Amino acid sequence: FPVTIYNLRLSKEYKEYKEAWKHFKECKDIEELNEDELKLLGPKYTHVKTLFRAVGCEKCNNGYKGRIVVSEILPFDRELDDMVGSGASRKEMFNYAVAHGFLPMVEDGIEKLIKGIIDIKELIRVVDLTDRM
Repeated sequence: FPVTIYNLRLSKEYKEYKEAWKHFKECKDIEELNEDELKLLGPKYTHVKTLFRAVGCEKCNNGYKGRIVVSEILPFDRELDDMVGSGASRKEMFNYAVAHGFLPMVEDGIEKLIKGIIDIKELIRVVDLTDRM
């Protein structure tokens, strides 16, 4: 959660955190993942064996063209609001949120990575993946 408890209490419906990531269109190659990349994706994505990588051409400047939003939206319900008010731990709130449909930004990024919308360099550049190493 990249927001403070003060901000959480002011939220009416949800909190949104988003980044504009570079994405690529036509200029991409498909390559096999190495062990470090597999580790970064995590155990949920062990079925993924290949990823697209930006190549580049005159049209798209190093393989990237435009930007795409990768976001995390935290829906707020009464239970989560009560957890904030009672001083629940960050871990408790995170686990509750995930159990109720919250998709962290890293997961949104990985899904876009697997679909070939962004490449792993952009994921590593924008999202803190140190807890996956």
